[in-house]
Amino acid sequence: MKELIQPNLGLVVWTSLSFLILMFVLRKYAWKPILEAVEDRDQKIAQALTDAENARKEVGSLSSEREKLLADIKDERDQILADAAKTRDFIVSEAKNKATEEASRILETAREAIHHERMAAVTEVRNMAAKLAIDVAEKVLGNHFADQARQEEFVRGELDKIKLN
Repeated sequence: MKELIQPNLGLVVWTSLSFLILMFVLRKYAWKPILEAVEDRDQKIAQALTDAENARKEVGSLSSEREKLLADIKDERDQILADAAKTRDFIVSEAKNKATEEASRILETAREAIHHERMAAVTEVRNMAAKLAIDVAEKVLGNHFADQARQEEFVRGELDKIKLN
């Protein structure tokens, strides 16, 4: 049992040599890839954090752009409504003007028709008065013109001398 407690020089050398060889092999073939994998993972995590921050900024930017776009759309809608109101007012005004012009034209036409009817009535009254005057004159004078055309010509001449209102 004493051998187990006291170290043997050969065992220490071979164990140390085995340990150093194992360390050399692990360092050359295992630690380097493991460290590279850890560094690569750290870089990917850092890149993911950077991308997340950029995405957050972009979302904030998109939100402000959305707000601006909504404001622009609202302004455009208000402008369209204002233009529509102006157009409506213009159309109503034009319709009123046309209706007024049409009413004035109809009124003027009616006045002209009344004037023509009045003149026709005056002419008819004058003709009736002339015939009546001839009939009265015939009876009073007892003289009947032989020619009807001469009789009417005489009466018209006398009526032109007298102005009727």
